[in-house]
Amino acid sequence: MLVYAADVAETVRHAGRYGICAGLVGADWPAIRERVFARIDPLSEQAVAFRRRSGVDVHRGEARFVAPRMLEVGGEQLRGERIVLTVGSRPRVPEIDGLAEVPFHTSDTIMRVDALPASMVGRPGSGGGSSGWLRTCRSAAMAYIVQRKDRFYVVAYDGTDPVGA
Repeated sequence: MLVYAADVAETVRHAGRYGICAGLVGADWPAIRERVFARIDPLSEQAVAFRRRSGVDVHRGEARFVAPRMLEVGGEQLRGERIVLTVGSRPRVPEIDGLAEVPFHTSDTIMRVDALPASMVGRPGSGGGSSGWLRTCRSAAMAYIVQRKDRFYVVAYDGTDPVGA
């Protein structure tokens, strides 16, 4: 959903290519963020309700196996022949020297800021995530991607075209 908003902004930026007089005046980050939350938040509850209507017991919270075929969730022990775990993911903060001494955001916390920063440095979790991250961050004045494979790569986006460094 963030990528779609970034793509719309990019279309406006290049409207002149199609003979359309338009210009991007800016992005209303709080409105973009609220649109995303308004669409995502209800999905979780709808999925839980559907599963419960289908006869599936849904337990939320941190879980751990305490014995064979026994799981503990929120202090409640659950036993079953088959246990299906559907787990969400959380961002992992990489071990980078000096990171703990500076303010930073994860994919979760950046969604809570009231305004996008003028510049951002991102370290997506995978090479495939890099292009999506870059497209999403086009609203920032300057965005950088740092990706590690065998070495670090930096891609800068300054509102025109990405440039590899």
